[in-house]
Amino acid sequence: MICFLLAAVLVSPRDEFFIISSVDPVRARIVVKRPTEVTAVLTVPPTATLQGERGETLRIADLRSGDTIYAVVDPSLIVTSLRRGPMTVDELRRRYLPDLPADIVRRQ
Repeated sequence: MICFLLAAVLVSPRDEFFIISSVDPVRARIVVKRPTEVTAVLTVPPTATLQGERGETLRIADLRSGDTIYAVVDPSLIVTSLRRGPMTVDELRRRYLPDLPADIVRRQ
């Protein structure tokens, strides 16, 4: 049982996927939506690492409504790190549909 839990923690991604609803650079907060349609307000402290799709350093003011991000967030909804990037089909399968056969689209 312990091995299973450890493996789940090691395999599952630490970051979460979000869609940005709004950005408040003055208060260092972003309103995001999870894929489950649940909204959350995240605080982005100055110590957080923000990166663009190519690894470039970003500021909170560089983020826009509609951007998709992957963020490591603590239980208090404080961002540790954030990476702007798209949700690709491969990433969607890895995160949310790991047991779905890869050739499911070709079967139709």
